Amino acid sequence: MNKNIETPKETESFEFPEESSQIVAQLLEKYGLQKAQEEGVKKFVELIESRIPKGRNEIFENLPGTKISQLIREYAEGGLILEKLPNLLKEKLAIPEKEAQKLANDLEGKLLNQIKPAAPAPPPEKMEHPQKPDTYREPVE
Repeated sequence: MNKNIETPKETESFEFPEESSQIVAQLLEKYGLQKAQEEGVKKFVELIESRIPKGRNEIFENLPGTKISQLIREYAEGGLILEKLPNLLKEKLAIPEKEAQKLANDLEGKLLNQIKPAAPAPPPEKMEHPQKPDTYREPVE
């Protein structure tokens, strides 16, 4: 087995409310991020239609909706605490602190409280193997 290859971490399952994407879309509109979302999606579609693969992932990763969705997923996986959400929204979306706080409050009230975060995975237990006498060697005194 190659030790340089990482296996995906198992996470507990969690469920998102069905209306999650609509909630994110409403929040994009409410906080003036919809235009940036639409422009990014338009560029993304143009690259797909022109069959130019370079830059697609970068455009997609920088969409405001993608950034918010990544934070929601991180919260659901147990890797993000709510107290850090406003700061992360401010940094990732380049919005003022007050707007970031309001957006965080809206996300919490409309979406995040409906998601049950996964508990962090417990550390793997070490299996103790009892030492068996080595029948091929003489005991060392």
